[in-house]
Amino acid sequence: MGQPEITPEHLLYAATEAEPGRSIVAELSLDPDQVAEQMQDYLDIGEPSADDLADSTLSPAAKVALRAAQRQAAQSGSSYIGCSASPRSRTAWRRRRWSPR
Repeated sequence: MGQPEITPEHLLYAATEAEPGRSIVAELSLDPDQVAEQMQDYLDIGEPSADDLADSTLSPAAKVALRAAQRQAAQSGSSYIGCSASPRSRTAWRRRRWSPR
C-alpha cells in the first residue's frame, strides 16, 4: 500500500467495492468498475500489509468528508455511515478503531 494516510480518493475507491456505494456511484452516471480502476491507478493500490493497516491515519480531507457524511446521516436519523463491508474489510476496521477527529 505504501501510503500512510487514507484520503478521500481511498474512500471513493472503497465506495466502489460494495453496496450501497456502488449504486450511489452509478447514480452519478459513473461506472463503479471504471472509477475503481482509475482510483487503483491513481493511488497505486496494492494489497495492504498488517503494518500498513496499523500505521494508516485519516488525512485532514478524509476527516472532513467523513464528518460531512456523519452530519448527513444524523440529519436523516441514522448513526451509520459506510457500506456493508466484506469480512476482510470488517477485520481491518476492528484491528484499528479509526475516529475522524
